[in-house]
Amino acid sequence: MLCWSRVLLLLYVLLLAAATEDSGGAAMSHAEEGPPLNVIVEAVSGTALNMSWDPPDEEPQYYEVTDVRDSFNELAYTTYCLIDELQPCTTYFYTVTSDYGSIQYSSPPTSGTTLASVPPPPLNCHFGHITTNSMYLTWSAPDTACHIRNYNISWSWSSLWEDEHDSGETLSTVTHTSLSDLPPYANVTVNIAAATDAGFGPPLTCWSVTQHDRGAPQDVTVTAVSESALRVSWDPPSEDPDYYSIAVGTAPGVPVYTTSYILEGLEPCTEYEISVASEYGNDEYMATPVMGKTLDSVPPPPLNCDFDRITTNSMYLTWSAPDTGCYIRNYNISWSWSSLWEDEHGSGETLSTGTHTSVWDLPAYAIVTVNIAAATDLGFGPPLTCWNVTQQDKPGPPVINIIEINGNVGIVFWTPPEEVNGVIIYYEILFEGERGESISKSVDGTHLSGTVSDLQNGNYDVTVRAETAAGWGEESVAWSIVV
Repeated sequence: MLCWSRVLLLLYVLLLAAATEDSGGAAMSHAEEGPPLNVIVEAVSGTALNMSWDPPDEEPQYYEVTDVRDSFNELAYTTYCLIDELQPCTTYFYTVTSDYGSIQYSSPPTSGTTLASVPPPPLNCHFGHITTNSMYLTWSAPDTACHIRNYNISWSWSSLWEDEHDSGETLSTVTHTSLSDLPPYANVTVNIAAATDAGFGPPLTCWSVTQHDRGAPQDVTVTAVSESALRVSWDPPSEDPDYYSIAVGTAPGVPVYTTSYILEGLEPCTEYEISVASEYGNDEYMATPVMGKTLDSVPPPPLNCDFDRITTNSMYLTWSAPDTGCYIRNYNISWSWSSLWEDEHGSGETLSTGTHTSVWDLPAYAIVTVNIAAATDLGFGPPLTCWNVTQQDKPGPPVINIIEINGNVGIVFWTPPEEVNGVIIYYEILFEGERGESISKSVDGTHLSGTVSDLQNGNYDVTVRAETAAGWGEESVAWSIVV
């Protein structure tokens, strides 16, 4: 910003020197010092203001014009100052100071506003909601302090698929408008010019293209191919896209260039949501998603099994369904047992629609191995194998073979019970006398003979019995002896 009074500086200096010389040093009356009077700021143009003022009684050496809001200041040697290089429609505040060398006097701040000028172009424009025959246009106001009265929006279009052209024009007081009655797939060029009180400024030019007469895939169908694959097929829209995109659930789409596709690597017996879209450049048209379910597969084994309520001849079995999305029709439960106290074996089988069953008709103290296989409509899968042991039972009676008497000592020999039903812990020998007295002796279960001392003369009935974890079993047939 410049104050156009400096050009008079030299002339003022010369005149001041001449006046001093003419005075010859004669005494003069002393006028009163003070600030400039009647300061006026007038707009000259959109970039310039003219300041003028009346002098005080005593003329100062010079005047200083200062912008209150920034560091601008200029010296003036007349009572006016033209300030340029300003911004349009902007208010400025100035003070004028009389400078007497050793003292200064400033006027109150005085404001002035530059005139309006034609604005620059809008800053930018954006297209949205683009369809086959319309688009929505928004833009940003130009960078100016002047009030924007309105905008002139003019456009022309040229079809990209036939030799057709046309144009249109509208006014808007806001920074958006809609363009309608456009043909599909046409290049649309738009000019946006803003207007202030000084008139319209230069336009901003932008362009876009209306959409094709496009559409989504038609009649999408899904067919199960296997337990891990689905075939998806569809009919094309009226205008062929650049390619199709097929997606499973929320997964990213896969580009496809035909009207069918096989999705692989899926889970058996599982329902999937599948979407197919037509892709035209940055535009996408999606068909309504459809559902498809893969075929059954033979299931994996059940997850686990547990035994409960184990008795001497039965047990209750539970298990967890296999990890599969397929419907389990039933379970095949087969078992085999092997006695742990004799060379006996057996087996059994049953079906169950639930995850539990009872295994029965088992011998005491036998290891039982169970296989559980689940079945879908496609058949049985591999089994889960688990095992347990039935409880021991009380043993049957041992059989006494011979009793030897030597003085008051008796030695008894026997054979194990026919029905051992477990592990024999002890044998017990019992001598019961005719006078009611009784003598017993326990023997480790691994022995088949035992000695009883301190017998008295007389008659005795002798028996032997065996003990397992289930308790004492039945006594043997009694032998009668005489001591």
